[in-house]
Amino acid sequence: MTRRLGLIWLGTALSLVACKHRPTADIGQATALDGGDLQAPEAAGQVQDGEGASLGPRWVDIAIESEFGCAVERTGGVYCWGRGPAAEMALRELPAQPSTDPLDFNSTRKWGPASRLAMIHDATKVSTASSLGCAVVEGGRVRCWGAARWGAHHLYDIPGIEHAVDIEISDGQSCALLEGGALWCWGVDDYGIPRQRLDNVIAVTASDSLGCGLTAQGEVLCWGQPVSDWHRYNVQLNAPPGTGGTHQPPSEDQDFPDTMEVGRFHEAVDIMLSGWNNLCVLRSDGRVMCSEHDLFSLLRGEELAMREVGGNPGVQSFESSRSHKCQIDAQGKVQCWGRNVYGQLGDGTATMRDAPTPVVGLEGVVALSLSEDLSCAATRAGTISCWGFDRGEAMGREDVHVNTIEGLRAGSLAASGRTTCAVDDTQTLRCWGTDMIEQLGIQVGSTPTPIDLPSMAKGLRAMSSGWEACFLGESGQLQCGNWSTSGASPSPLPTPSSAGSAQAAPSFNVTITNTDVRDLAAGPPPLCTIIGKSGRSELQCGKDVASLRVESKLKAPTSVSAANMRACVIHDGGKVGCFGDYYFWDQQPPPREITKIPGISQALDLVSSNFQDCALRKDGRVTCWVGRTETTWTDDGSHVKAVSYKAQTPKDIGIDSVVQLVAGGTKLCALDKRGGVRCWADNPYSETLVWLEVPELGGDVAQLAAGSEHVCARHKDGRVTCWGDDTWGQLGHVPGRVYLEPHTLPVD
Repeated sequence: MTRRLGLIWLGTALSLVACKHRPTADIGQATALDGGDLQAPEAAGQVQDGEGASLGPRWVDIAIESEFGCAVERTGGVYCWGRGPAAEMALRELPAQPSTDPLDFNSTRKWGPASRLAMIHDATKVSTASSLGCAVVEGGRVRCWGAARWGAHHLYDIPGIEHAVDIEISDGQSCALLEGGALWCWGVDDYGIPRQRLDNVIAVTASDSLGCGLTAQGEVLCWGQPVSDWHRYNVQLNAPPGTGGTHQPPSEDQDFPDTMEVGRFHEAVDIMLSGWNNLCVLRSDGRVMCSEHDLFSLLRGEELAMREVGGNPGVQSFESSRSHKCQIDAQGKVQCWGRNVYGQLGDGTATMRDAPTPVVGLEGVVALSLSEDLSCAATRAGTISCWGFDRGEAMGREDVHVNTIEGLRAGSLAASGRTTCAVDDTQTLRCWGTDMIEQLGIQVGSTPTPIDLPSMAKGLRAMSSGWEACFLGESGQLQCGNWSTSGASPSPLPTPSSAGSAQAAPSFNVTITNTDVRDLAAGPPPLCTIIGKSGRSELQCGKDVASLRVESKLKAPTSVSAANMRACVIHDGGKVGCFGDYYFWDQQPPPREITKIPGISQALDLVSSNFQDCALRKDGRVTCWVGRTETTWTDDGSHVKAVSYKAQTPKDIGIDSVVQLVAGGTKLCALDKRGGVRCWADNPYSETLVWLEVPELGGDVAQLAAGSEHVCARHKDGRVTCWGDDTWGQLGHVPGRVYLEPHTLPVD
């Protein structure tokens, strides 16, 4: 996350024309909370002194990451929200935490809405990194909480830093701007020890391991490990003249410069890094200039190619994440542009914008911060508004993500990866959830969209997703191909601010069609099909549909499952055999070694999760075992000479009357003949079965389908209910944690 820093006071004349990055940055030294001079913020969002005079907006600074954020109150207090280091360190009050799943790391992380931090007082500025927060506190010291990179959590002051007026931190490079314009920085390449980088600085930006400073003369300099790495790789990969093309790797003790001069920018008052180390400059006349090329193009002898960004010419400040930017004008209105997958531009859509677009219904903004999928702003009214994907669930929490898809009545369904498809009551194939979320956006990606495959009209038996997607219909026709967004028919998706707008829907381009197919399973690898009528069927497996080859060692196959370089097959009247597989890109694979699974007969169906393989038996009971693939390489390590499947002892998991099994990723589920559903965790490290929470489904489920991170159930009346991860639209609606327009963050 790249966050702009406020400008330093350069004198009355300059302050009248220069764009101040944060209009509230001119607050004096904040008074301590217990000083008795400040009153609690009122409804209008203004802090008042003891005589009732307004001291200005409640919030003076804000910084956010993907899952947490923090804001500085004019009283000097710091409030944080979401899943972040302050919650993990118990530096703030948290609500009762939900029950945790020991197999789900994310569920064990502390969570909470906005609340005030303890041990952080008299703050004037705040900045955040992925697992760290820092604030400028009394005396201009810099106090941090959390972990640098992946270390342990601590509360500490940056040594030697005093009289700081602003701060910018990132995961690799962090800087404090001191009174008088001295810029001190520290990072992983300096072992966290601050050193002075520049003098007479008026703005600074940092992103990952790269930092840049802007001087009062308009000079921009950048530094960090990426600069020295570029010089090192340049020496290593490019042979110097006169060496006959011989490459000499640099010696271990050879030093390389870690600083680069970017150039002088006339009337520049602020800078920021955007995209992949592209540079943007804000001028005193309110114009924004951004480079088409990254900073390292200068080291390659190329130009930055600065271009003016269109939109409002009176920009007062701006912010950037890796993929989108926002700017504030003189009236406190915000325009954003760039990536908009989860509505982080705040225009009511999930459509990418190349030009600045107004944020809907947002005025009086005094501070702004962006992360990859989320944007937040503090306003003069004393509120904090956010839009985009609230991954930290600070604005609303769901213990279980579940949705019954509105308006869909399905006769059959299947799932694979992040995609689910169903044949509806009009015999139309509809799909939702997608790996193409970047191209489609969450609105289209989560909408059950018609797919033109008439061969699926009789019903959908199975499907696979990935590099090559396939659909197997009840008619036995298998159609494989790839997804596309070009030439697709528009799918009207009315939104609160853009009713009637249209976005391109996905389309499926068929490249291969097979007939008389009974079953389909995709590892990957292997991808396997069973072709032919009962008694004369054959198993075909390969790395893709075009490379399918008959596996003759397994006779009369009836069902196949595959996951993570292994496959299991029901054959010879109910026996189960399994084999390992491998990615053989340019080599002839060795003969398959079939492993017979003992103790299983009369198997009807098979499923495979990340680690487990399970068989549904004729008596309605389920047997599971942990399977893994082992490879044996040639002595010179050039290729694999044998691939084998190893299985732990199969065990009955203790449920009966099962009519269907499904599996995906880290979970497996069973549907019984009474319409009930039970799910359990795919845990290869414990003998004890861990049952998972299943939402209330009403006991009328007729069919299940499981993707890698979600499960869907078709009810007897055709309704479809999905639960699990919804980040990619898997549940058939825009997630409740996604806000396409600004939404007020609740703060105590």
